[in-house]
This record gives sequence, C-alpha cells and structure tokens, in this order.
Amino acid sequence: MWDTVAYRVKHAHHHRTGDKWKIYPTYDFTHCLCDSFENITHSLCTIEFIPARESYEWLCDALTVYKPRQYEFARLNLQGTFLSKRKIARLVETKLVRDWDDPRLYTIIALRRRGVPPGALIQFCSELGVTNIPSTVEIKKFEQSVRAYLENSAPRLMMVLDPIKLVIENVPDDYRVQVEVPLHPKDPSMGTVETSFTKTIYIEREDFREVDSPDYFRLAPGKLVGLFKAPYPVECTSFSKGPDGRVNEVRCKLANDGKAPKPKAFIMWVNAAEAVPVDEVRYFHPLFNSDPPPADFESDVNPTSLQVFTGAYIEPAFFTLAQKAIGDARKESEERTRKAKEENVGVDPRTKGGEDEPVVTAEQLVGMENIRFQAMRLAYFTVDRESSIGCLKGGGKAGRIEGDKLILNRIVTLKEDAGKKV
Repeated sequence: MWDTVAYRVKHAHHHRTGDKWKIYPTYDFTHCLCDSFENITHSLCTIEFIPARESYEWLCDALTVYKPRQYEFARLNLQGTFLSKRKIARLVETKLVRDWDDPRLYTIIALRRRGVPPGALIQFCSELGVTNIPSTVEIKKFEQSVRAYLENSAPRLMMVLDPIKLVIENVPDDYRVQVEVPLHPKDPSMGTVETSFTKTIYIEREDFREVDSPDYFRLAPGKLVGLFKAPYPVECTSFSKGPDGRVNEVRCKLANDGKAPKPKAFIMWVNAAEAVPVDEVRYFHPLFNSDPPPADFESDVNPTSLQVFTGAYIEPAFFTLAQKAIGDARKESEERTRKAKEENVGVDPRTKGGEDEPVVTAEQLVGMENIRFQAMRLAYFTVDRESSIGCLKGGGKAGRIEGDKLILNRIVTLKEDAGKKV
C-alpha cells in the first residue's frame, strides 16, 4: 500500500493523465542502469526486488557504471482492501465504485476526498515504522490514528442527522437567546461561534423516545433533559406523529423557573429558523464482505458500503468555519509551493520530464476536503468535492446562497466500533 517501487516513466495510457504519463514498476534489471544514468543515489523498492539485487549489482560492475544503493521494505497493506490498479480499474469500469477517488477505496486521492488529513497519514506511517516483514494492518488501527489527529485539530459544530422538530410552548414566538459555543472544548485558541436558541429547534430522532425506561437519560414524555449550552433544560409535555407513523414533533416547556433539577443528560440541537440543510450525508462502510477480498471480488462488493442520509441540518456557523478553513488552506499551500520553487531554483526542466512535467500550483492543494469538523456526538466530517458553496467563491458574506449544494462525507467515527465487521 502506498509503496515506492523502482518506478520508471513511459508514454502510455493512464487513467488520469491520458497518454502523457504512466507510472509503472519495472521488473527487469534494466531499472538499475536507468537509476545510474539518471544519477539516482538511493533506490527504494519493495521486497520482491531482493532476489534481483545480485544481478543488478553485477551488471553495474560489468559496465563500470555507478551502482545506486538499494533499500527494500515491505508493502503497507490494510485489512479488507487492496490497491492494485488493475483491480481498481475493474471496479471503476463496472461502476461498482464511482471513480478512482471513491472514498470507499484507500488510494491517496480517495483518502483525500474522504477528508483524511495528510498529517494523519504521516502520523500513521510514523507510528508503524518501516520493516521488511510483510504484514497487514488492522483497519481500526488506521482509523484510530486519523481519529487521534482530528481530535486535536477539528473544530466542533452542532448537527442533527435525522431531525425532529421540538417546539417550546411557554415562550413567545419571537423568543431568542444568543448562545456562545466553543469550537473546541480543550483549545480556547480556536475561538467560539454564536448561535440562537429559539422557540423552535431540531433535535436528533434517537434523542427522543415515546416510552421512557430507567436506563434512558434523554428526552421522553414527562422527562427533563438539557440542551447543549442552552440557558435552561426542557421537559417533554407531548408529541405528535405524521401519516407514516413516525414522531414528527415534540412539544416541551422551558424549565426556566429556577426549580428544575440538574438534567442527567444533554442533547444536541439546531435552531430551526436558521438551520442549514445538508443535501446528503455519506457514510462509508467496508467495500467488501470478505477479508481479504476473494479473487472474484466484483461479486463480493458490499451493497450497503455507501449509506446516504438526506434531511440533515447543521448550524449556520458552518459557513464561517468553511471560509476560514479554505483561507487557511490557501495560505499554507502558497507557502508550500513558494518553498518548493525556492528549493528547485536552477533545476534543468529536462531532468524533470521536460514540457510534459506536471506543474504544481497552490490551488491544487486546496479543495473542499480542507473543510473538516466534528459534528458533536455524531462523527468527523468533511465537505465532498461535488458540493457547491457560493460564499467560498467570491469571498462574500458567510451564508447559504441560492443554488448551493452541501454534501458531507464521514471521515471516521468518534470512537472505535467494537462490533464493526471489517
């Protein structure tokens, strides 16, 4: 996985660059000569090249040319998946996945679209180290590395995935209290955002039960529950159902008389009047039913590997956070490309591929995946590249614009699922 073999460049068809570039591993001993002629000092190869090293070195000695130093290491394999370009091409061609960057895959571009930060990948590989012993890493170890990285870097927002309307009966229609919510409970430097607590809000469907039980601490008829950062708790007085038999509205009273006991639980909420609708929320599950995937892997694809939710809502502070995330990413990418250009001053472009050499720009490093956050009590999310957010384009006021489309990808869960099937 993500292995560095002794790569050579050749004109041939490539799934992204067409007939200009193709990267492929060369399995004969001539790659050593190419390394020598191109003044490559160290060759990094996977362990299948070990038996060929003797012939490589013999040929270099026989021709009296420089002999590059070769290091071999084992591939980094992840449980329950593969990175073979031939196999992935079959998945793409048969439309079992959407594209080469489908977030259910584990290629670099797929992980980028899923929202996995580059720093999390570096941290994961650093923790494992380099070895020449073949092994397969559990997917939960990879996810834990990503989760630990995001825990310290991702701001928090309130979001409801499956909303129910909650109406507070004992306040006027224009009731509004400004609530300040920290973006990170352990990092005050991230700052805070403001949201409005109003008469009508949305709560998560799983935070309400029609029938209470002793082991349930969230909202139920006659029960008191706290609302995150809201000034007072609420007590459920009644509820109503829609034609489908599901609860569609919960009615409560605000316990603002100073006599209410301290609630045993606090739930997330979003102000209904200003809530931002999310067109799609995508959850990704293991692509294959078997581990490892069998030879006829096309028939083993998990039909429920992509789960799509509609109707979710997120607090309006999302747009402010999105603008800041893109602005910070753009500054960082400009600095990285500036340093790269300074380090390559005077390099002959002919040694870098000539006119076909890809040109790195700052904008290539900036994308929707730079917008990452934790939806409290749900998961870590990023914005999918199919989204369209108008306020990011012209640098205007943060907020939803007509024609916007918001698609969120779940990066990783908040904690390891002990019962997860890989």
